[in-house]
Amino acid sequence: LEARWAFASSVLPDGRVLIAGGLDVTSQPMSTAEVYDPDTKSWKTAGSMLEARQSAAAVTLPDGRVLVMGGSIASQASSTAELYDVVSGSWTATATMPSAHTNLRAVLLLDGRVLAVGGSDGTNASAAAELYGP
Repeated sequence: LEARWAFASSVLPDGRVLIAGGLDVTSQPMSTAEVYDPDTKSWKTAGSMLEARQSAAAVTLPDGRVLVMGGSIASQASSTAELYDVVSGSWTATATMPSAHTNLRAVLLLDGRVLAVGGSDGTNASAAAELYGP
């Protein structure tokens, strides 16, 4: 387990928890991810995201993949998003959001889409609300 803060997290369908990105103890952005298993009280590496990002949002999709979106990359608010495949342990890029958001919130809607809202564009508070359709 790597010490980190400002990370994204999401509960996986089997009850484990994915922790992705964030800042390390020297405030450097991280691309690494780990999975915590509450049954065994253990951590395992989960590969590295395509980009080191902090203050992103994460949502587990109905198919079990995890969408990690936005946050800050290289000190800039980001509109990029990545998908984590729990089975293969790999990360792939997916569609970008129309607006860059850091410190945003995201929620899975009943129809399987993800609503991403608020946060900051890096300078000002954001009133944007956007939908992601897997």
